[in-house]
Amino acid sequence: MSFTRVLIGKVSLRQPLFGKDHFVVMNVHLHHMTAKRAAGHKVAHDAFWPKLAFLIRQYKVDILAGDFNMSMFCVTPQLKHFLVDACMAGAFAWTLPWDAGRSTNVEDRVMIDSVGIWVVHRLVGLRNWFTYEHLLDKASDLPTFARGQGYTPQTYRGAPKCIQDSFDLSRQMVGLPLVDERFEDPKDAPWPRATSKPAHSLKWDPNNELFRMGGHAPILLFIGDKPKRSEKSIERRGEKYNDRMGKGTDKGKGRGTDRPRSKSVGWKHR
Repeated sequence: MSFTRVLIGKVSLRQPLFGKDHFVVMNVHLHHMTAKRAAGHKVAHDAFWPKLAFLIRQYKVDILAGDFNMSMFCVTPQLKHFLVDACMAGAFAWTLPWDAGRSTNVEDRVMIDSVGIWVVHRLVGLRNWFTYEHLLDKASDLPTFARGQGYTPQTYRGAPKCIQDSFDLSRQMVGLPLVDERFEDPKDAPWPRATSKPAHSLKWDPNNELFRMGGHAPILLFIGDKPKRSEKSIERRGEKYNDRMGKGTDKGKGRGTDRPRSKSVGWKHR
C-alpha cells in the first residue's frame, strides 16, 4: 500500500501583499510508485490529480510545493486539465562531472531534483534561475556535483513536452492576464513577476553530506517586482548593516576602528 502525504498551512502577514493578509501553502510528497504510474498504482495516479485540484480549490491554496518524484513536470498540465493555474516557479538542476563514468552527452549529465515550487495564481511574469536551454546546450552554467538527488530530464513522465510547457508561462496558465484587464477585487488581479533562485550549497550543506545522501536542494521564491520596504527603511537597514560591518574588535572587547565605512547604497545590492 502506498501513501501520498499532503500538508496545508496558513502563513499570516504583518502587512497585506497583493490584497492578501495571509498565504495558504500546500506541501505534497507523492509516493514514488504512484508518481511513476507503476503497475498496481495506475488507479491511484489517475485519482490523485483531481483530488489535488479539489484540495487546492477547497483551501484556496496560493503556493504549492513538494516532492512529486517522476511526475514533477506533470503537475502543471494535470492541474491545468482541471482548470487550476499552477505556474512552475522553481526547481533545481545540476550536472555530473565529465569523469563520472557516464556518457559524454549533455542530456546524460544534466540532473533535475524532483522537488518544485508552483504559484497557484496567474502571473504577469516568471523568471526561473535556469531555463529549458540549460538542459540542452547551457549545462556548463549549472552547478556540478559528483553525486546528489535528481534524475535525468528524459526519465520524467511526460518528457520532453511537459518539461517545455513547464518553462513556458503562456502554456502554464488557463487564461493569460491582459494588460488592460481591470479587477474590482485586488485578490483576483494577476501577481507580479515571480523569481526563483537556489540556496547557496555552502550555506545549507557545506560538507555536501545532505545532498549527496538524497537531501533536496532548497529553492527560494520571490514574488514582486519591487521591495516591500520603503526607500527610507532600506536606507536605515543599510546604515545599521554598515555600522555592524564597520566596527572592529580588540580581543573581543568590541572597540571600534577608524577605517572608513562603506556607503549604504551598496548594501541594497549585496
